[in-house]
Amino acid sequence: MSSDDAKTLERYTAADAKAAEALFRKVLQEKLPIYRDTQSVEAAPIVEGTRLWIGYSETDFSGWSRITSTTVDANIAGEVCYLPFIRRAKRHAGKGIGRALYECLEETVRQLGCEKMVLTASGARDKFWESLGFVPAGKEYVKEL
Repeated sequence: MSSDDAKTLERYTAADAKAAEALFRKVLQEKLPIYRDTQSVEAAPIVEGTRLWIGYSETDFSGWSRITSTTVDANIAGEVCYLPFIRRAKRHAGKGIGRALYECLEETVRQLGCEKMVLTASGARDKFWESLGFVPAGKEYVKEL
């Protein structure tokens, strides 16, 4: 492996994750009506540093609470953000919380240099994602940022 390859594998560091987490927390504080400082906001380099994971959960990232709360997970790889999981808790239905959470994520990943969002989440609601500017691309939805 050349030194250039090694640098590619180490693209995202713990310092990058800390900065991304702080940025995401700041955006959530400003724009997500249900955000509280006690909620989980985390980031970490994954896949040998080739991706940066960022996440938010109204409760925590473990067990059933993650499944029943408002949550988002995203993986950044260069200029592309993959969105495998976003969920709005039933108690927040009809209040714009799902849209606000997505918009917080989009603002954050734009500031981190992403130019495209790829929705890989299963059970996607077509009209909702299309209203946010996503277009169908096979089994996924894609949005240029």
